[in-house]
Amino acid sequence: MMAYEPFIDDPEHIKEVEGQRFVVFRPTGVVRDCHRELQDVLRRRLSGLPVSFPARGHVTLAGFVAGTELHSLQALVSSWVRGVSPLRIQMELATCFRPPFKMLYLEVLKTPALFRALQTLRRMAEERALLLDSVISVDEWIFHMSLAYCPSLNATEWDSTARFVEGQPVLNPSSIQDTVEIAAYDDGKEYSGGVYPLTRDTPPFGP
Repeated sequence: MMAYEPFIDDPEHIKEVEGQRFVVFRPTGVVRDCHRELQDVLRRRLSGLPVSFPARGHVTLAGFVAGTELHSLQALVSSWVRGVSPLRIQMELATCFRPPFKMLYLEVLKTPALFRALQTLRRMAEERALLLDSVISVDEWIFHMSLAYCPSLNATEWDSTARFVEGQPVLNPSSIQDTVEIAAYDDGKEYSGGVYPLTRDTPPFGP
């Protein structure tokens, strides 16, 4: 069995999400490669600046507040995936969330299927009284793959960085996503809460 590859490896970032759980996609193929290549460009460009990077590309569908019981979230996701077919993940452009967030990311096309999947997940979570860590509505949610977290950059550094990332070409690669994962954070570490196939009426695999 392959060792778990975490999405986050920055100790300070892990502290910020202690006790939380996230439902995420781990894109593969050309989408993963596009994210990795642009992140490498940014690592070189931002070397020496107070910036952190996610360890691996991912698309967060939902985050749940600290203290959410893992088994309750596992039951939710296990039920949810039975109605979700594999989804297309397509890159749209490189851009950023403005201050106070100061985050660089690759925007993912909000396809009707992705929108419905998120809408259903949110509804099922509400029915089970599982609390999300975000108040952003489904309509306003931006699917994205984080490239770099830059909240400590000063205004001049941030403006330069934002202009740079927005000038990067993205050739709209896409891949088919056929699994979803739960990433959990406890005792200062990230671990897998399970990997679930996006195929109807099949059981989850993984831990």
